[in-house]
Amino acid sequence: MPAFAPPEIATADLASLALEIAAWGAAGPEALRFIDQPPAGAHAEARALLAALGALDAAGRITAHGRALAALPLHPRLGHMMLACPPAEAATARALAALLSERDPLRAPGAAVPLDAGLRLEALADPRRFAAARALPLDRAALARAAETARRLGRGGGKCDSAPGRIDPAAAGRLLALAYPDRIAQRRPGDAPRYLLSGGKGAHVDPADALAGAPWLVAADLDGDPREARIRLAAPLSRDEIERLFADRIQTVRAVRWSRRLRAVTAQTERRLGALTLEARPLRDADTGEIARAMADGVRALGLAALPWSKAAQALRARVLWLRGRDLVGGGDALPDWSDDGLLATLDAWLTPHLSGMRRAEDLARLDLAAALRSALGWERAQRLDRDAPAALATPAGTQAAIDYARAQPTASARAQAFYGLDRHPAPGVTLELLSPAGRPIATTADLPGFWRGAWADARRDMRGQYPRHDWPERPWEAQATLRAKPRG
Repeated sequence: MPAFAPPEIATADLASLALEIAAWGAAGPEALRFIDQPPAGAHAEARALLAALGALDAAGRITAHGRALAALPLHPRLGHMMLACPPAEAATARALAALLSERDPLRAPGAAVPLDAGLRLEALADPRRFAAARALPLDRAALARAAETARRLGRGGGKCDSAPGRIDPAAAGRLLALAYPDRIAQRRPGDAPRYLLSGGKGAHVDPADALAGAPWLVAADLDGDPREARIRLAAPLSRDEIERLFADRIQTVRAVRWSRRLRAVTAQTERRLGALTLEARPLRDADTGEIARAMADGVRALGLAALPWSKAAQALRARVLWLRGRDLVGGGDALPDWSDDGLLATLDAWLTPHLSGMRRAEDLARLDLAAALRSALGWERAQRLDRDAPAALATPAGTQAAIDYARAQPTASARAQAFYGLDRHPAPGVTLELLSPAGRPIATTADLPGFWRGAWADARRDMRGQYPRHDWPERPWEAQATLRAKPRG
């Protein structure tokens, strides 16, 4: 447990504070002597909300609308709803603002409280009728306080202030959308009632709630979970209402992106409100560069394991990593970083040009990954790699023994007979793995002359018994290298 509770400014909604600071004309909270400075992230989020509500201009200065909001005894969200509502819905806006400012009047001990804000408006409009029609207990004291707050807001003077008027529960969604433009929620595909908010965050509702099937909602209250918040109060909204309310904010964009769900690149023209897609149509003129970049995003999402790592690609990467390690220790000019992190960080440079014509995860199987890596290496660095970390070494038998740089020490494997006639170690720093005629390891050595004159005698005795048709000389450094067996007598 922390020794002390955090100061309120570190956890509270800062929209009202940010509006006050702007109204005072201060450049920012750092210009004021707070005991605890407000968190920079939370303050930036508050200013972004105020800009969306029209309270701040593009330069971050307070607008006339912002000054009107600062004069209201309400959170800027609710004040904006009050000032921006149509006059015919003024009474409903006041009622909603009052309900959201007071304790929730609906309570259902032992049961889930319904999410619909429209039910609260019904209760405020006619408590007696609501109690008779709905099997939901009411907090009469909270309802009375909300009614008094609504009356007080109606006496303040202003665009939405008028005679009491009629409360319309059906207007809850479009009014809340004015207050919470960043919390318009679009239901995600699937059976679970999960939503994407226009601000980009995720949210969900109780599957048993009456609003769980609504395609569009406005979330007025969230539980604060940063991963996927639970919606605690909301109202349904229609697509037509969104189009009318936010016509000036809806943008048409070209969207060429990787779809995790489809494991493919999708290309479409989208009409969007924030993070929400209102309408999508296929994009016929997406160019190959856009698709290749989206495909690279797919590789990032899938991970490097999704690439077709042929033996040639793995061997080339291991050689570069080994030589780069020597460069870093020796202080030389290091080769490129081909670790997982290094390859992912430079994906656009070395991989994207080779993704032309690919749109699906399955298409990656066509990629010549070794060629892409060698191309990224460049001619000069490839020449140095071939010189300082050769892919193979030549044996006296005329064969090439591939060098495996992925082991603790670079290791070349070949049949023991391939090294006959050598009285020196063929490649300093490379371990030799001597194999039987069946390809099984006999011995490993970093000192071939020493092995010939030492442990070879024991290995020779064992091999002569197992493979009598092959040559196992006592002095292999003087023998003729060959991979042939003795002819049958």
